[in-house]
Amino acid sequence: MATSTDLILCERDDRKLNDHTMYICNPKTMKGITLPRPPRCYKKSFKGFASVPYSTKQFIEYSVVVVNCGDGHGYVENEFGFEAQVFSSRIGKWKEVVLILPKPFKAFFHSCRSLFHDGILYFYDNKNGMIAFSPIISKEKEKADDETLSIACRSIDWPLDCIVDDQSFVTVDLCQERLRLTQKKGMSVNIWDLKDNDTSKWEVKDKINLGGLTSHDSSIRYISDFRTPWILLGFNPFDDAVLYACMNQDRIVSCDLKTRQLKSVFVMPDESKSLLLSSGMKFFEDVRPFWLIF
Repeated sequence: MATSTDLILCERDDRKLNDHTMYICNPKTMKGITLPRPPRCYKKSFKGFASVPYSTKQFIEYSVVVVNCGDGHGYVENEFGFEAQVFSSRIGKWKEVVLILPKPFKAFFHSCRSLFHDGILYFYDNKNGMIAFSPIISKEKEKADDETLSIACRSIDWPLDCIVDDQSFVTVDLCQERLRLTQKKGMSVNIWDLKDNDTSKWEVKDKINLGGLTSHDSSIRYISDFRTPWILLGFNPFDDAVLYACMNQDRIVSCDLKTRQLKSVFVMPDESKSLLLSSGMKFFEDVRPFWLIF
């Protein structure tokens, strides 16, 4: 569902047993911890994950945010705020919160995704921009056991020249400490970097025609029409000139923005193709942390 500081937030989705247990997993040790069940079970929700490691101790503080999407039919829109629950590792329990919005935010629970950076959790939707807030509950508010907390959010709009519709797809990545927006529409890919959070100021970084990409790799055939499926996965977190994508539903490729060259990175096994088609795929940063909490 989400990652933060090299940990993965997962959820068991067993509708027959009504089991929606959430886990935080460490892919390096192949171990995990189970989160307690939230006090309220939403029919549909979107989720965010934020974790902050400490360099002096083998310890990490984390928060999990679950946002209520009502009955889950299509888009959920709220003019004033979203009902949510936040689990804080510091207090070891869930707190009910209301995310206060500066303006209406419309999101589809299937496509709303999250990203945590520099103490701020971002939720973004394909069409409707982002909301941003701090998911860390302060020590003063921890003591209010029965009080519903209010958390103020900021709105960040997409660039004016990012025209979104049912034929376009956007993703947001953390690339060299910058938030990067990538939009695919047809065979065009447009890229912006967020320059100013407060004013929603974006800077155009590149525009790519997928049909014009070439490759010296004999395993990649030349792509020149709309019939070849492309799924954007994300940028290399350490090289902002390398974009990863899934091509032809079975091959992970890297695109060098400087040379416009494609390279084959990984061929997906047959059992993974149906998963990609049914639920989508996301590229996550993998780092070597200085801590191991489990």
